[in-house]
Amino acid sequence: MITGRKPQDVVSLITQRLLHGRSHEPGRRLGLVVEGGAMKGAYTGGSLLGLHLLGTTPIFDGVYATSAGAINAAHYLSGEGHRKAATYYKALADGRFFNPWRLMMPVDIDFVFDTVLRQELPLEMERVAASNTPFKVALLNCEDAVGEMKSISGVDALAWDTLKASVAMPVVYNKKITLPGGTYVDGGMVIPYPLEQALADGMTDVVVLLCRNPSLGMRPRGLFQYLMWSLVFAKGNPKMIKVFEDWLPTIRRLDSIAMGQHKAAENVRILSIGPTNPKIRTGTQNRTLLRDSSIEMTLETLALFGKDDSSLLELMHAGHI
Repeated sequence: MITGRKPQDVVSLITQRLLHGRSHEPGRRLGLVVEGGAMKGAYTGGSLLGLHLLGTTPIFDGVYATSAGAINAAHYLSGEGHRKAATYYKALADGRFFNPWRLMMPVDIDFVFDTVLRQELPLEMERVAASNTPFKVALLNCEDAVGEMKSISGVDALAWDTLKASVAMPVVYNKKITLPGGTYVDGGMVIPYPLEQALADGMTDVVVLLCRNPSLGMRPRGLFQYLMWSLVFAKGNPKMIKVFEDWLPTIRRLDSIAMGQHKAAENVRILSIGPTNPKIRTGTQNRTLLRDSSIEMTLETLALFGKDDSSLLELMHAGHI
């Protein structure tokens, strides 16, 4: 699924920057926005692998990400994305990360950070810091019930804690991460994907990687989800309950911008990439589906730039995919 506003202009800018570097057309600023979605992150992970294989890592002026998209973006910025693209179906689909019978904590973010990102498929945080590309992630401030974007720029505990806060899913993980400024969790409910934040930072051209097809629309969340948010996480806090109520109009507005249909997209160029018929859900554990869906997005991204699948086949033969 390819949509946006003047998406071919964004493709052309990327092609020129691959030839001439980030300084090409200095009046234009190229941003990358990555949506979250737990296991649906396999889609954006596949798209990022395609961008990695194209050699685009150094050419963006800013990277903005939410939830699972933040970890995907970190791997991408590290330059080691080709070795980590299989994370979803190799490390997160065996019951250790998601287990619906683990009632107190169905999603184990501690496992992701202590085991997956430190041992099994390590995140090269020093490479992320060395990328020289500003990297911001979406958070929800638990005191003020507002969304914030925080930068990840170092290799210290703060960088790791900020990244962890960006994926600390309310209700299903339900732990808060303390950072300068307060306590924080995953910002996906208030900033589903940071497209407006990228535009506010002056990005004139934006690549948006989605885990959904926005043209299919977005359904309201159900009563059970509302009750779990209100009682388990918000604990009756009216400001935090309003975050839940505002989520649907927020994501619909963002999707309208991403498809080039909103007035906010009038003076910018947007290339949005996502699955045409998405089958992965938030808690999907089917390894074959996760792998095939990720590969599909990689191939679609490569094809957009007229590239064949030879580089992907090399990774498959090497056992990375």
